[in-house]
Amino acid sequence: LIDQMQSLSQRSRDTTTAVSGVLRIAALNGFALQHLPGVIENFRKKHPSVDFDVFANDQVVDPVQEGYDIVLQIFPPASESLIERKLFLMRGVFVATPEYLAGRPPILSPDDLCLHDFACYRYYPWRRWSLFNDSQHNEVTLVPALRSNSVHLVQEFARRGMGIAYLPTMVACDDLTDGRLVRILPGYETDTPYFSAVYPTSHRGTAKVKLFLDLLSSMFSMEPEWDQRLGLTPGNALPE
Repeated sequence: LIDQMQSLSQRSRDTTTAVSGVLRIAALNGFALQHLPGVIENFRKKHPSVDFDVFANDQVVDPVQEGYDIVLQIFPPASESLIERKLFLMRGVFVATPEYLAGRPPILSPDDLCLHDFACYRYYPWRRWSLFNDSQHNEVTLVPALRSNSVHLVQEFARRGMGIAYLPTMVACDDLTDGRLVRILPGYETDTPYFSAVYPTSHRGTAKVKLFLDLLSSMFSMEPEWDQRLGLTPGNALPE
């Protein structure tokens, strides 16, 4: 009986270490280009028999219809056939170049944003933007001069001094820390979606999916390093 138990235990360990196959992932460009390579590197050190097929694009993807094992996205899953694992809050900030802001009237309130050309990611589900601080809650309607499914195109709009852009901190962090862009209305926060791993319910028992999700959760906490660099972490757990 002891020999059988040891054999089963070893077989279980072998199954874990011998995970193989192709893991098909769709991910937002900002995450895919800057952070996903490190996740894949760590995963393949433990599971070298798993290959990756990655679709990097800033568009909404249905993993069931498109045949992906995992989609790394913002906003909740589109149907009950999908499971969501929340990883961190995808904070965003209004930014512009110092040169663009020089010589223009200071932006002191959310209403002042309406006086500028504006760019944002096309899949944000709101046209009226909520901005709030400890004492105020403002809503402003911002009509984009540029709206795109590519957050990097929105970033270039700001970098070239064409106006104000709303960017995820994950994308804007380096530009903000080196002074290429500056944050506008730093005393205000906006509605914040989650960055989540979404996958079909049929994949919940798949070893490679579970192991990859566990690694993602361990590498990206509720306070991602780019928000720590910008001093934006909440210091407490994410709400459910």
